[in-house]
Parts: sequence; structure tokens; C-alpha cells
Amino acid sequence: MLLYRICNQKYAHDLSGQGAALYGGRWNPRGMPMVYTAGSTSLAYLEYLVHNLHVLSTKAVCLVKIRINPGTDPETLEQGALPHDWQEKTYTPQSTQNMGERFLTGNKAYVLKVPSAIVSDEFNFLLNPSHPDHDLTSIEECIDPFVIDERLF
Repeated sequence: MLLYRICNQKYAHDLSGQGAALYGGRWNPRGMPMVYTAGSTSLAYLEYLVHNLHVLSTKAVCLVKIRINPGTDPETLEQGALPHDWQEKTYTPQSTQNMGERFLTGNKAYVLKVPSAIVSDEFNFLLNPSHPDHDLTSIEECIDPFVIDERLF
């Protein structure tokens, strides 16, 4: 399975999840590493823009294509099973962080498939760097630089 991530060039080859651990995110509390990826380049693009529009003029970014083991069977969170605030835009919901924490500490699956809070019929794929399958994950390609189309601004 091929997954996509747009990030600062400085972190292109870092699949440790430590960036997410520093601040926490929608699906992980602070202190718990997780690698956020998307199921398509365009969704990775949107996710990056939503979270980084304020810093784009100063950041050189790249597109990282990540290959995970083809036999990986993601754990899936269906939209109907998510808490009412899962798409909240003004704060990070503790409810979704708790779900992600259970996924990470359970360490049963390597990948958690979740609907995107931006495009809810597309999916993000969250990787657990503590899972043994993480060793089978590789960066297939890094497009550096990845040029953000100025017309978006």
C-alpha cells in the first residue's frame, strides 16, 4: 500500500512520529508518537494546507510516498462510530485522541484508517511507529521540492 505525506523538507525522512508526539493531534495525545499519512496526494495536500497555511511562505515542503507492507490489514474507524466532535475545527477533541491512544497502546494493528475531517469520504492512515511492522515501512519516493500552487492563496 502506498501512502502520502507532505511535510517540511527537514522531516521528509523522519517516520518516527516524534513531531506528532511533541504537540499531539486529532488522533494522538501529546507524548505519543504517530505518523499521519493520507490515502492520496491530493488529500495530503489539503491536510497540509489546513494545518500549515500560516507558515507556507517560509517553508520548503516535499511530498513523501511511503510504502507499507502490502499484507497490512488496517484497523478501520467507521464514521458512524466516531464521537460527535470528531470533525471539530476550533480545538483538538480529546475524544479522538483517546481513540488514537487506545490504538497505539493496544499495538494490535500497525495502521489505523480514519475518515479525513476535511473530506469525510476520503481517508487518512495513521501509522504506529511502535508496532513491529514499522520496520517493514519504507520511503519509496521523495519529491523535493513539492511546489504549492500559488493560486490557492
